[in-house]
Amino acid sequence: MGCNMSDLQSQPPLDTKEDVESPCVRNCCLDENDICLGCFRSYDEILQWHKAAVSEKQAILERSRERKSLKSRPFSG
Repeated sequence: MGCNMSDLQSQPPLDTKEDVESPCVRNCCLDENDICLGCFRSYDEILQWHKAAVSEKQAILERSRERKSLKSRPFSG
């Protein structure tokens, strides 16, 4: 299947898309590892959020989703 240049030109570069909404749920409480128990972002990620590019915000969201899924798994020891 070939690549249509007009299709590529109609797609905006990743970092020029609309901004990413903050995952903050107004339940801010950091655990012993400085991870927010509300949104699962690290303290540093929370501080970086407003100046981060869209691609970095998406990476932060992915890391926070991973943290949340690890936290919600039942203890298997």
